[in-house]
Amino acid sequence: MNNLYITADTHFGYAAVLTKMKRFGFRDIEDHDRQVLDCINAKVDVEDFLIIVGDFAHPGKARYYRNEIKCSKVIMVLGNHDKRGECTEVFGCAHDMYQMPFLTGELSSVFCHYPMAFWDNSHKGAYHFYGHCHTQREATLDTAFPQRRSMDVGVDNAMRLLGKPEPFHEQELLDILKDRSGHDPVEFYL
Repeated sequence: MNNLYITADTHFGYAAVLTKMKRFGFRDIEDHDRQVLDCINAKVDVEDFLIIVGDFAHPGKARYYRNEIKCSKVIMVLGNHDKRGECTEVFGCAHDMYQMPFLTGELSSVFCHYPMAFWDNSHKGAYHFYGHCHTQREATLDTAFPQRRSMDVGVDNAMRLLGKPEPFHEQELLDILKDRSGHDPVEFYL
């Protein structure tokens, strides 16, 4: 059976991710890119699915880095650092938002580069996965919406939760979020 993996904010070829965005633990951008690519390729097989939830690579470098990823089934959701034309050419399609159920048959999931307070079927327990914030807003969002079924799936949050810059497997995400009831009361919509 194929597996589903999700990542965001890989920022390949973008040196400012180490300085401006304070992603520590790498000698330079080449070391960063190699470690992140190695983690993706070690975890995601050729026939698996990989969803990239924005900020994939520095403009002009998307094709090079896409070719370095062995997974053949990649879904690209645009982030603010991605160029639509380049990503459409490289990935075949580039989405502003993407929605699909997990392969495990769980409820629908919404993938958007930006965190949302409410998303399609959030009142029915659907999940939402995003990047953009580099794990800087997780505590704030958890305080505002303690039962939310959403989280940052970017490299920075993966390093914090998984210990390395690897994609999240869908089961890892479910293990984190499954016991949360959701923050949008279903009764309001009945």
